[in-house]
Amino acid sequence: MVPSGGPAAPLAGGLLGPEGLAVDGDRLLVVEEGADRVSAIDLASGAVTPVIDGLELGDRVVPAGVPHGNFNGVAANDGAIYVSEDGTNSVHEFKR
Repeated sequence: MVPSGGPAAPLAGGLLGPEGLAVDGDRLLVVEEGADRVSAIDLASGAVTPVIDGLELGDRVVPAGVPHGNFNGVAANDGAIYVSEDGTNSVHEFKR
C-alpha cells in the first residue's frame, strides 16, 4: 500500500550497507556496515554525516560462509548511542 502522499522518495543515497535505523531528534541514525560506522541523516535535507567511525568490532567472515556485516541495530538516548553486533553477540555503548 502506498501512502496517500504518493510513492516514497529516497531520503539519502551513497550509504554503504545501511542496516539498523533509529530516530534521534531531527536526524536518523543508520549503521553503515560497509563503512564500519554510524552516520546521521538530517531528516530535513538528507545530508549524511558520520558520527561514529572505525567500528572494527569483529570478524566479517563466518567459517564456511560468506562475508557479512556484524552490526545490525542502533538506538539512542540523550547520553549515548548503542550499536548491536552480531559477531560477538553484544551491544556497544558510545557516550555522547
